[in-house]
Formats: sequence, structure tokens, C-alpha cells
Amino acid sequence: MIAARPDLLVIGGLTIDRFADGSAAPGGSVLHIARAAASRGVRVAILTVAGPEPEAQAALAELRQLVVDVEAGDADATATFSHHDTAQGRRLALERRGGRVAIAGSALLASADAVLVAPVAGEVSAAELTTLVSVPVRAAIAGQVGKLSIPSAAYGHVGVNLSDTPDGEQFVAVACGGNFQLSYPLGDAIIVFGLPKQWTP
Repeated sequence: MIAARPDLLVIGGLTIDRFADGSAAPGGSVLHIARAAASRGVRVAILTVAGPEPEAQAALAELRQLVVDVEAGDADATATFSHHDTAQGRRLALERRGGRVAIAGSALLASADAVLVAPVAGEVSAAELTTLVSVPVRAAIAGQVGKLSIPSAAYGHVGVNLSDTPDGEQFVAVACGGNFQLSYPLGDAIIVFGLPKQWTP
């Protein structure tokens, strides 16, 4: 049962980040977006997938404290990244993939005003995305469309954007929660860019 109607449904997998010193931490765009949005009073719901690892279970526990609802599918393992510091900066390598997020049939789909699809390791299939076509949400659906350079004062950007076009004018909202694994300062900024109605690329 959904406790409160969410403003935003975020779909994507949790991750585990492993570091050279042997430590590990939970991660993934759904976790970082939930942290940033919840701190601004945005009601968020999460549709995700996670394995049995302690880091993944800790992330689920944190999400349940931050958001209005969490649907989490079970997987044999959670997507895992290794982090390596180089002369050019920190580099991430995908060690293993996690499970797939099951979108079809989720009760959360009709509950949110907007849906943000935020995969990080191929956990959202093209077939599952087709189930979103008939979802009556106000905002458009956008996936991970690359990185946008935002000053570090805005806490960095994890590469997930949400686009909306009220009255024909396009706006792009960017959740900038930062990322301690990439040495970005942490924060809770949500930055919105607007394009004029008559803008031509």
C-alpha cells in the first residue's frame, strides 16, 4: 500500500562500490537521487533491484527511511563497480552486473506525477521500457543521457535528467546530489534549465 502519492518515481538498480583499500559502500543513481530529492521535501518512490549483499541491504534500509515507497526485486547479485585512482582521476570498472528491474505490473507506475528512468548497468531492458508508454504521468521519461558539466559548487551531477514541456516550453531538471566515490562534494541541489518556446537547435 502506497503511504502517500509520490511526486517522482525513480527506476533503476542499486550498486555496490568497491575501493582499493578494501572498503565498500552502497551506491546507484536511485540512492543518490533519493537522498537529494528527499532533502528538498520531494516525495519519491523507488522501483529497483538488489542482491543479498550487506551493502545492498543497507541501501534498501536507507531508501525505506527516505522515500514514501520502495519496490525492490530480488537478484542473485547487485551490480558492482571497482574504483581505481589514476593520474587522470578516479576510474570505475563494472565487475559484475546485477539483476533486471521488473517494471511491468508495478503498482507504483500509476502513482507518481513523474517517472525518471535512471539505469547505471543495463538493469532496465528495452522491453520493460515499452510498458511505460501508457503511463499517465505529467513529465516525460528520460534515461541516462550523458553527463552535463555543472560547477562543483552545484555538487556535481550523476548524469540523470528529467525533461518536462508544460505549455510547449521545455525544462530539464538535474538532480545534483554529488558522489563521494568520485570526489564530488555532496549536496542536495536540483537545477532546472529552461529553453524558450521558439528555440531552434
